[in-house]
Amino acid sequence: MNKEFNQLIKKASFSVSPISETPLLDAEILLAHSLGTTREQLILRPPVNMEKETLALFSHLIQKRSSGIPIAYLTGKKNFYENDFTVNKHVLIPRPETELIAEIGIELVISHEKPVVLDVGTGSGCIPISIAKYAPHGKFIATDISTNALAVARLNAEREELDDIITFLESSLMKDIPKMHFTLITANLPYLPTHDAKTVSKLYSEPFEALNGGFFGYELYQKLFKELQVHTFDHMLLEADPRHIKQLKQVAIDHIPNIKIKTTKDLAGLNRILHIKKKN
Repeated sequence: MNKEFNQLIKKASFSVSPISETPLLDAEILLAHSLGTTREQLILRPPVNMEKETLALFSHLIQKRSSGIPIAYLTGKKNFYENDFTVNKHVLIPRPETELIAEIGIELVISHEKPVVLDVGTGSGCIPISIAKYAPHGKFIATDISTNALAVARLNAEREELDDIITFLESSLMKDIPKMHFTLITANLPYLPTHDAKTVSKLYSEPFEALNGGFFGYELYQKLFKELQVHTFDHMLLEADPRHIKQLKQVAIDHIPNIKIKTTKDLAGLNRILHIKKKN
């Protein structure tokens, strides 16, 4: 590798190290983004004699990263279930643990003749889009209370050429959803207690509304369970705070009749996903 490249990466890594657990990776990703290439290509073919405009952009991105702005917001994309999704300040950055919903959801609907899938609080649209790629024969509805978030989700669906099978609706939970039967309902609603949400939003510059689950953290799920009483479904997959799993199970049992519930652990070994299934 050339000396200029090594010094540039080393300096940038040092700048972001106070706020990042992966400073070298951050620097490489942002330099690759500045050059309009991939990190892999950057490592294989380190650039020489970079243009002033490129160096200026890279310096700007490193300053932003050093201030706490997430990499995904700086590059405008985040990989989720083998696909890149557009993200910006209006949506939560997709997490690896949320891929469990997509993975299980695909298994549940892929062999269904005509699945009807609802995603509540869709954000970037990563969950319904990931499932729809494997079940293009289905009908999908994705809701969010945020107009700006829905704009991002629509953009992602259009890029994957799935906008013809996914209907995006502005709605607070189930408020504007017509009474119907769903093969699968998915939701990754805000689930941090308000105090924690304020801290995380400030630290990582993610939208407070996409993090705030109410005083205890699970109020939105309580409301969702109540609203579900006028709908029917076969399966429901929810991502939740491991600290609230026990309470959520009981709330679900109290509001939704004739169900059985199982949990799935995330990569850290914590109960993260609730799978609620209607009994036959």
